[in-house]
Amino acid sequence: MLRTMGLVVVAWLCTQLPAVAEVQVQYDRFKQKTVVAIGPKFGETHPTLYVLSAFDGESLSKRPDVVAFMFSAKSESWQYLDCHTTSLLVDGKPLPLETEHDGSVMSGGDVIEYIKSMITFEKFQQIASAKKVEVQICNTEFSLSDEDMNDLKQFVNLITPKTKNHKKPQTDKPKASVEAGVPETKKPVGGK
Repeated sequence: MLRTMGLVVVAWLCTQLPAVAEVQVQYDRFKQKTVVAIGPKFGETHPTLYVLSAFDGESLSKRPDVVAFMFSAKSESWQYLDCHTTSLLVDGKPLPLETEHDGSVMSGGDVIEYIKSMITFEKFQQIASAKKVEVQICNTEFSLSDEDMNDLKQFVNLITPKTKNHKKPQTDKPKASVEAGVPETKKPVGGK
């Protein structure tokens, strides 16, 4: 599983260089695989978040065992080739990560580097549900932005299978609309 996920990560890294980060879902009908990703935001002054998960088919039947949790950096020279030790402070509590380094020189001469860690879904969920995540890669320190944290929460929702609620809704009380965040109202009989 880790080897397959690693190959998916490398393939994805080689094909994706988005300008802004957003949660993306792509289905490859030839490989019968779906990849969910938060792409890096190049142009930042520090390494940026890059997260991937893949599953067989178009719909998720079970949550993944592991998530590729990474940071990417684009610069004029190698910054993390010799030192890519990475630690997180998740709501103030230390969370070390075992990482690998990957990268390449781009056609214009810039270097793109990836600091990769394969983490359990539980550890990823802990990170995504935090109020604050601080990152240290070698001597570089920064915090994940509010946008990054929102992306992580959205990512967890996308890689968590939906359970069907078999409870019958009560008809005498308005239901809360989860998507809109407002109560649904009953329409008058024969009305608009």
